[in-house]
Amino acid sequence: VNLSITTDTDEVVSTVSQWVDAINAALDGIEELTDYDPDEETAGPLQGDMTAMRVQSRLYNLVTRRFNGISGPYTSLRDIGITLGDDGRLSLDESRLRQVLGNGLTHVRDLFTTEDDGVGDLFYETIHGFTSSNPGLITNRVESFQQRIDMLTRQKEQYQKRVEGGLQ
Repeated sequence: VNLSITTDTDEVVSTVSQWVDAINAALDGIEELTDYDPDEETAGPLQGDMTAMRVQSRLYNLVTRRFNGISGPYTSLRDIGITLGDDGRLSLDESRLRQVLGNGLTHVRDLFTTEDDGVGDLFYETIHGFTSSNPGLITNRVESFQQRIDMLTRQKEQYQKRVEGGLQ
């Protein structure tokens, strides 16, 4: 009996491509929310918001950095064919990724899964830092907005009572 185990390169390329698409969707969403159109003189709802700009900056940093602590020849996303273009979007060079996978899956796997230092853990830590209930930046920002809404609602109710009291 012969047993042969091979890497499904197409599946790995598809999964990495989906990951690139997901990161681009997040970056596109941030861009849309923070954009300013000088022709229309309209701004996105988070234009100038420091939290949104910080999230965007951290994502850009993660996709362009070297991941220290990774053993093997691939220590950046660029090494496996994922690059950041001038338009602020990631692109995947599938032929480069296939070439890298042809040398073996182990080093690509290590780039994404090395505990504490791999792409997966560092992206998780970054996103969790923004979205966790304590002390996530986005969570704190949402709570701050809600407190402001609550305060303005109370003020509105107080003004309405004054107006109604004055009219009687």
